[in-house]
Amino acid sequence: MLFFFFQLKFFQLVVLAASGLISLAYAYPFIPSSRGQLSLRLVPGFKLWAIVLVWVISCAVLPLLEQGLDLKLVLFFTFQQAAFVTALTIPFDIRDLPVDYDFQKTLPQIFGIRSSRKIALSFLALSEAVAIGLYLLGFVTPELVLCHTFVLLLSAVLVSRAKTQNRQFYFTIAIDGMIILQGALFLLAEYYI
Repeated sequence: MLFFFFQLKFFQLVVLAASGLISLAYAYPFIPSSRGQLSLRLVPGFKLWAIVLVWVISCAVLPLLEQGLDLKLVLFFTFQQAAFVTALTIPFDIRDLPVDYDFQKTLPQIFGIRSSRKIALSFLALSEAVAIGLYLLGFVTPELVLCHTFVLLLSAVLVSRAKTQNRQFYFTIAIDGMIILQGALFLLAEYYI
């Protein structure tokens, strides 16, 4: 990591540092409250959004800014990826339902498991709509949209099966694997199809 640290530009280091600070704040209690010190994970209603923010900064914003792409493309793609990551994060909140504190106000605590699944599916649909919009605006190829659609369909199957008792394989390989699969398919579509 030290080698790559010196290979990065200053703005990349700043963006990664911000992402790292949010990650630390997610785990480390530093916010004073009536319940004692809270981490971002325990701030009511913020758990999901802290995760989405870190993923989007690290996996969408930073790579796109590095490419010097059109600001409109960066905004649309960031929004599309935020919807995708949000949908994939909701099953983790479903898993954590038995151990999360009531005051955290996660989506499954507020809306229940079935409605949380529907919300996740809605975020997947939103991600697809933005992907189609990116194609219609001429920013991406139809192959990229098809790859994204394939990943979203697999994700929809996984999200619709989210429950509190899923095996660890479901989360670490299947759900998290959708982000890796999307990236791999994008590379295949861009360079080999």
